[in-house]
Amino acid sequence: WVGLAACLITGILQTIAEAAREIMNTIFRLKVIGLFVVVAITYVFAARVKADPMYWEQSESRYNTARILAAVALVLWVAIAAGGRLIAYMGAIES
Repeated sequence: WVGLAACLITGILQTIAEAAREIMNTIFRLKVIGLFVVVAITYVFAARVKADPMYWEQSESRYNTARILAAVALVLWVAIAAGGRLIAYMGAIES
C-alpha cells in the first residue's frame, strides 16, 4: 500500500503540472477508472485473506473467483501501465 500511495502522490503532482492535457485525455480517464477498479479488487482480496487466510480455498467457487479476480487485476495493471505511456500519444476529447 505504501508503493501505491507513492505512485498516487507522484501521479497527482504530474497531473497538476499538465492538468488541461491530462484531464481532457480519454486514455487518462480510462486509466483512472482502471486504477480505482484494481485498487478495489486488491483491497477486497487482501481483506478476505487477512480475515481468513484460507478464505479463497474453502470452496471451488471461491477458488475460481480468486483466479478471475487475479487475472482481471493483472490485465488492469498492464492496461494502466500502457495507458500511462499512451497518454502522450493520444489526443484530448474533442468538445
